[in-house]
Amino acid sequence: MAENEEFQLKSEKQMTTDISDENVSEILEKCGSFGPYQRWFYANIFIICMLAAMQSLNLTFLSTNVPFLCYPPNFNASLIPVNLTENEYLQMLQPNGDDHCSVYNNSFIETYTTPPSNSSKLECSYGRKFLTEKFSSVVSEFDLVCERKWLKSTLQSVYFAGYLVGSIVFGALSDSCGICAFKTTYPY
Repeated sequence: MAENEEFQLKSEKQMTTDISDENVSEILEKCGSFGPYQRWFYANIFIICMLAAMQSLNLTFLSTNVPFLCYPPNFNASLIPVNLTENEYLQMLQPNGDDHCSVYNNSFIETYTTPPSNSSKLECSYGRKFLTEKFSSVVSEFDLVCERKWLKSTLQSVYFAGYLVGSIVFGALSDSCGICAFKTTYPY
């Protein structure tokens, strides 16, 4: 009985040893310093993480909103007054405020003028002109505004769903293929 109690006391003392700075420095000294292998490993992990982060953040920059103007029905650029550019005239046809997906109806006028204040609004379904002088994005390339705005929101969700499925499928696949490769060279 006394031997068991003595063994239990010794094992409890060994389990409750405090780790001091001296012990940690001894352990690190035995393990070795931050050598070439650790630098190589750290650099590879850093590069992989940075590439994954860039892929996840690219939709933020690639799907930015691009300003656009709506064309009225039966638009003919030759009917625009000579003192206005096409962009200036289309800007006059846009209603004030946040309603970017509508345009004033001016199809009843023979030559284009400023629309009267009682003009009716039409949906922006006759075409759009994206102002891509400064930049363009996925929004302007695939016309993801107004009635197709929901596609822009869905784009990032689909990307991350694919990321999730790919991680699960290829993670399991790499585990099974990796184990097969090591089984042939390193028997257990």
